[in-house]
Amino acid sequence: IDATATGGIILGDAAANVGTEAVALDINSTAALTINRDIEEVAGGGAAGAITIDDDASGAAPDTVTFKKVIGASVAPNTITVGTAGGTGGHAVFEAAVVAGAIGVNGGDASEVSTVDFQAASTGTITLNDDDAIAKAIFSADATATIASAIADGADGEGTVQVTGTGKTFTGAIGTISTFDADATTSVLNTLDARIIDVATGATLTTDDDFTGDATTVNGTGKIIFGIDAGGAQTTAV
Repeated sequence: IDATATGGIILGDAAANVGTEAVALDINSTAALTINRDIEEVAGGGAAGAITIDDDASGAAPDTVTFKKVIGASVAPNTITVGTAGGTGGHAVFEAAVVAGAIGVNGGDASEVSTVDFQAASTGTITLNDDDAIAKAIFSADATATIASAIADGADGEGTVQVTGTGKTFTGAIGTISTFDADATTSVLNTLDARIIDVATGATLTTDDDFTGDATTVNGTGKIIFGIDAGGAQTTAV
């Protein structure tokens, strides 16, 4: 797909809005790819749009697929899926905002970590499903962004969240995942539950709701600030 092209990709046919048609944008990457198009479902409720990203070959790190424009600005696709559980992994980078009904990240075979990298705001439940390899969500780029997505594990204790960009505020619940890495200053204004929580030196993790970190490490000059929101006292377990 031409990285310099303009216009958008519409999932569904406006003339076929009788019943529901299943429409999929299936990206099976053979090399790094950049998509410079807005993507959304057709208006009118006649489509169930899906975007899938995975690699064409097993046994190697997945090629990166970069989305440069907004997904779901007017009508959100039902699902975005990165990687095939136990099969081929996927690697998606979203440089602009993403809105979807559900976002699934599935670890591939033993050598294929599946990664989704959000550089702006995201909305829609994110499920991280470790398989032979891990499933990871990265929140990068130093820019103010609200992560409204709830982030859940595929099974108890699966999935890794890594925050590398400053200015991120999580308003959806996070848990019960494997690992939460705060490599940059970030705020979690909802519950946070992870087996491992690691705060890098120089980073500040602010939380104002229930906090559970089975093994919590604060490195060097890093710190955790425990606040209280309008709902009252929180529970902290480390």
